[in-house]
Amino acid sequence: MKQVKRLLLIFSLFFCVGIPCWSQNADSLSVEFLSAQYPQCPDTAFLNSSYQGISVVVRNHDSTSVFNGQLQINFKTSNDTLSTDSVPINNGTAITIAPNDSGIFFFPSSYVFTSNVYRLGSSVVVVWPVSTSSTLKVIDSLFVCLNLQLTNNLHDPYLYNESVYPNPAFNILNLNPSIEKITESVRIYDATGRMVYDEKMQGSTIPVEFLNPGMYILEIVAKNSQRFRKQFLKE
Repeated sequence: MKQVKRLLLIFSLFFCVGIPCWSQNADSLSVEFLSAQYPQCPDTAFLNSSYQGISVVVRNHDSTSVFNGQLQINFKTSNDTLSTDSVPINNGTAITIAPNDSGIFFFPSSYVFTSNVYRLGSSVVVVWPVSTSSTLKVIDSLFVCLNLQLTNNLHDPYLYNESVYPNPAFNILNLNPSIEKITESVRIYDATGRMVYDEKMQGSTIPVEFLNPGMYILEIVAKNSQRFRKQFLKE
């Protein structure tokens, strides 16, 4: 039975990686998107490393009812012997999502990939929301692929605060010299995971005046192919 479940999950991956897989039930919640800070194939996560600034987009499919309640996000790999991980959103306080609308929420603290939840190598990971105080009972899932390795021998995958400035940004983002000299190219993703910028790095500034106000993910691809990410706000 476990083998059958695993095969079904892997089969689903071909249709669902990076996109939501739901039946659009009228009374359901679903995870629509995980930010680039949650590593996804071909990205690599590292065991017991701390990952910061992960965000999640949750949709309320009910056409009439406002979702108002506590919410947590669950993670489960295709290996049934491992535990399920749960992350409370908004520090465990109530959140509100209007009918047929989505909300973007942030993990309250850094996230650590542990061996009791994730196995080494590539895995299919099921991600779903769980409401602890709502009548919306039908839960739908997002499937992502994760490659977990033992250690990160190069750099922390997340840029420290002084690497990219200003934040919030208005017209440009600046890279400090230590980051600029290792950078090959730059990508920017919006809150839905859509890539809105992909250019070779020239100089130390990145234009952002064309972006609409909101939250974005800056991804820097280094000359050694390592990737670094930083969340920033466009004013």
